[in-house]
Amino acid sequence: MRIIVSCFIAGMLNMGIEMVAGRMLVPILGSSLYQWAGLIGTALASYIIGYFLHEKLFARLQALVLLLPFFYLLFVRAVFAKVTVLALQFDLMAASILLSAFIIFVPSMIWAAFLPYLQGLQSVKKPARLLAYSALGNLVGVWAISFYLIPTVGTVKALLILILLAGILSMLWINTIRVVFGLVLLISGFALAHFSIRVNQQAVLFHTDSAYQSITVSKNLTLSIDGNPQFVFHPGEKLNNRGMENYFNYATKIAEKIRNHEHASVLVLGLGGGLVAGQIKNLYPEIEVQAVEIDPKMIEVAKIYFDLPASVGVTADDARLYLSRTTKKYDYIFLDTYVNSYVPFHLVTREFVDLLSQALKPGGIVAVNLLQSQRESGFLGKFANTMGESFTHVYQKDLVQVANTMLLAWNDSNGSEPDAISKEEGVFASEKTADGVFTDDLSNSDLLLYRTRKTLAVNSTGFDFF
Repeated sequence: MRIIVSCFIAGMLNMGIEMVAGRMLVPILGSSLYQWAGLIGTALASYIIGYFLHEKLFARLQALVLLLPFFYLLFVRAVFAKVTVLALQFDLMAASILLSAFIIFVPSMIWAAFLPYLQGLQSVKKPARLLAYSALGNLVGVWAISFYLIPTVGTVKALLILILLAGILSMLWINTIRVVFGLVLLISGFALAHFSIRVNQQAVLFHTDSAYQSITVSKNLTLSIDGNPQFVFHPGEKLNNRGMENYFNYATKIAEKIRNHEHASVLVLGLGGGLVAGQIKNLYPEIEVQAVEIDPKMIEVAKIYFDLPASVGVTADDARLYLSRTTKKYDYIFLDTYVNSYVPFHLVTREFVDLLSQALKPGGIVAVNLLQSQRESGFLGKFANTMGESFTHVYQKDLVQVANTMLLAWNDSNGSEPDAISKEEGVFASEKTADGVFTDDLSNSDLLLYRTRKTLAVNSTGFDFF
């Protein structure tokens, strides 16, 4: 029974640490093809080496070898932010491999090597069956971490649970002082769980890890996503955070120009905390406002903490899937589905932009919230090119007092500007570049955005509690 349980736990740990590592890396590298390739490839490399070295690793002192991941992962948690800064000096592919290897290589190698060691024990009559127990552990590790632990207790505590489980696995192979050793591990684990999160709990009104992001609402009603502040909510104010150079308010005021359209309607793709959708509805109650947000937890936060009006329609869906299904057309579409500097690649391609254009009424306008720093990487220019494939006009406005750039696009056969756009407001035409466009088939948006993220992530290394 000890062998079966050990095989199951090792399998659970191997896949569980991959899921936790993926969650740790997304705020740094984005959830891109490169990030997951680096993580999965590193895991496979650790398995290969573990399989080759299993006899040497477990020739003796099995318990001490199994205890190494326990201490190593505590070390990872302690220095993760500093190692991230160093890894970001490299390109995206190298950074993905280096950070993945830093988190998972040592423990995954040891847990992988444990399986052939167990299969070679003389007491094991049917070694092939251990593969099934290990695979069952893999399955439980993926589902338990992804569907339960991270969304309910958070990434750090999920990591701490894996660390404790690694200690218990080692404890199974100690023949003496097992109980004392177990108690030390449990006490240490609970102490770490208590002191692990750097977020000032006294200042936090609400915190959760959803399936998509880490969400924190402070007592002064600041919304933070993955540790990065988004806005401060001021109850009772129709325009929060003051000043038209704030992109929330600039996006809100565009709606004023379409309020006199017949059956005027606005679509907000990326509800976030609901500030733009709520402000539009509060300022212009005659406008129909529909919002789309992929994260149900974020919808709850917007309603409970940021006074999202009940008259704002909200759909929990991916922005692209929503556009592909809807037959409704809108006067104004505001696109803000980009968390910090990360942009999902399927929301910047020519095929997605076509859907935006098709969902727009004649004379309507699309506004996209981006960062000025994305111009230096080449992303902003290439995305403007992509927008130009489906829109006759693409303008950009740099918001001087903040780091945001708004891309504004519309179609007009007469070549005139819609009511929502005025050159006197400081809007300048974007120039066509030679960089091509993003498509579903061919897109290097992840690589271009990483150049932006290298600078930003150094100043905000992932989750605020690491």
